[in-house]
Amino acid sequence: MGGVEKERNVRCFWESNFRPVLFAVSILAAQIFDTTQSAADNAQTIGKNLCDVLAAVPDDPNAVTPGVYIWNMKAEKAYRACGDAVKQYPSVDRFKFQLQISKAIFFKLTGRKYSDLENGLNELGKNGYNHAYFMLYEYFKTGYLLPVNITKMEFYSKKAKASGSYAAQAEEGYLELKSQSKKIVKIAVQKIHRAARQGNSGAQATYGMIVWEYSEIEGSRWLLKSARAGNPMAMYFYFLKTSEPGQIPETSLNWLTKAAESNHPAALNYLSGIYEVGRGVPKNSTLSKKYKNKLKALYAVLKLLTG
Repeated sequence: MGGVEKERNVRCFWESNFRPVLFAVSILAAQIFDTTQSAADNAQTIGKNLCDVLAAVPDDPNAVTPGVYIWNMKAEKAYRACGDAVKQYPSVDRFKFQLQISKAIFFKLTGRKYSDLENGLNELGKNGYNHAYFMLYEYFKTGYLLPVNITKMEFYSKKAKASGSYAAQAEEGYLELKSQSKKIVKIAVQKIHRAARQGNSGAQATYGMIVWEYSEIEGSRWLLKSARAGNPMAMYFYFLKTSEPGQIPETSLNWLTKAAESNHPAALNYLSGIYEVGRGVPKNSTLSKKYKNKLKALYAVLKLLTG
């Protein structure tokens, strides 16, 4: 098989296999802006803490750092740091939220059972930390940290919507994009655009892909805005839109590499492939093996988190 053909096959493999998975992951990582004043005040009262650096959730509106994706989290350090933060600042819900998630990840990765995640996040939701409801919806939907449960997924979706969470509204937008009705799709795009304007990097990446079809300048602006905020999906999308098989501009390669270093599955797969065959980059078996091994390690972690 020729190099160009193999690279095209890698792209096709992404389209048919990785894109649906990454779209779902992006929704998980793309928790949209919640406007609950009490939660916003809570986030602003105390400055950045080690717990924030190690355990903040990407796009959590209450977070004071960009956040760490759950498969990249140094779970034990995050769990310890957030435990210390909660002891020092027992009234700050942001630290409690991050402790619940980092503890659940740490226990999952070490084969231990943690049965308080749902109760802990539910209590935070009742206290006005709306993002906790949305995360419960996502976890029961995707199987990350909690077993898939459609009944509970729907329950917490309603809770998130009732609390006024933009996250739940944006989720409707993602789902409505699949509709055959042009009117419904138009409304869906408006919801995603609204979330993107609120600063959510996942919504920015999705909106950038949508508008690229009509304006490359506008699409590029939104994708780069998201990529610069640290969203690996946006980095990979930007690469796809600005390169051709065997022709990879330096800027595009840089974003692909950043996405791979952030453990984006499709980016790891693609980068390994082009270094293996030497298309658009010098052939490099060492780098090919490096990214192939990173992909294997990532899948091992994801398996533990959903096990």
